[in-house]
Amino acid sequence: MNQKKLSIRYVIIRAKTNKRGVCTISCTLSTSKEIFNALAKHAISTTTNAEGTIIANMGNGNYITYRTVSSSGFPATIDLNFQNL
Repeated sequence: MNQKKLSIRYVIIRAKTNKRGVCTISCTLSTSKEIFNALAKHAISTTTNAEGTIIANMGNGNYITYRTVSSSGFPATIDLNFQNL
């Protein structure tokens, strides 16, 4: 099986601190979609744009975004943007 890299980027902004990080794992694209589905299971809503990017609104200005192709060169990217925890 051909493993692809998945980049999980997270942004957590709490009070006056701004924490950012990148975690990279190797998995298939189908596994990366399963990871996104598990993370976004309790989303208020999800939208898919023309490029196929899926954005899950987690409430309170928090979002999880899934892209099958990213500008960073990874075949799939999940962004965790939780600014209001």
